[in-house]
This record gives sequence, structure tokens and C-alpha cells, in this order.
Amino acid sequence: MLNPILQSQKFDPGGGYIRRWVPELADLPASLIHQPWNATPLEPAGAGVQLGASYPEPLVDHKLGRERALAAYAKVRAR
Repeated sequence: MLNPILQSQKFDPGGGYIRRWVPELADLPASLIHQPWNATPLEPAGAGVQLGASYPEPLVDHKLGRERALAAYAKVRAR
């Protein structure tokens, strides 16, 4: 299962793709651009980003989603 955040960090560590297609995150440093919701409140605010207002909170917890998908696959395979 591919985690989109890890793939983004691996193949676009500087966040160029995100900066181009998600302009509201363009001013974030590379260390925050892939997961702005993990920053301290002041870090995104310094780049003009307000989570929940100018950029949405995450909709999916990738760890939980992965666990649910693996459980569903295991259930199907057990049949």
C-alpha cells in the first residue's frame, strides 16, 4: 500500500509539485510542506497558512486507513 505522504517526501522532497498545484502551501518550508498539520501552530501561520481555514485539516488518517484496508483484504482472502 502506498502512502501518498511518504511517496511525496521520497520523490519530491523540496515540495515543488505541491508548491505549483497547491499555492496556499507554497510558502511553507520543505520540512512542513508534505504534512502541514504536524507543524506547531506558529509555523504554518508564518507562511500565511491557517489549518481549517485557508487549508483543510486532513480527511484521512493514512495509518488507520492502511490498517482498515489490510483487515479488509485479510477478510476477503480468508473466504
